[in-house]
Amino acid sequence: MSDRVSAAFERSIGDENSGWHEYNLQVAAEVLSEFSTLDWGNLRAVVLSKPAYWQERCAESVGCIESDESVRTLIILLGSPYKSVSGIVASELDNLSVQLPRVFEHVLRELLTHLEASKSPRSADVQRLINHLR
Repeated sequence: MSDRVSAAFERSIGDENSGWHEYNLQVAAEVLSEFSTLDWGNLRAVVLSKPAYWQERCAESVGCIESDESVRTLIILLGSPYKSVSGIVASELDNLSVQLPRVFEHVLRELLTHLEASKSPRSADVQRLINHLR
């Protein structure tokens, strides 16, 4: 990411102890709206190396942007080792009415099992994604 945009996005995400509210989400989404194709590619290259809180906040802010770049980024985040992140991503993809390829069925079914066991309301979002696989 360009230094200016990268620094602005990092500031908007904050650290693990900083608050994360609607305002922060909107600021992060506004920064993302300034991303170039290169910035998006750079974000995708590093996003899975970030800690869980960072990935969660990133997924929420990326979900505010309706673009091919944001969908590609959410799909990368769907592969996060953190189920909390994958659940957020599924909700964001569902909100964007994304139809995923059938190759994601196993990942989504595994996530659905986890979310149902934890009684997460996000399980309905995952079920809708599964129902609309192409």
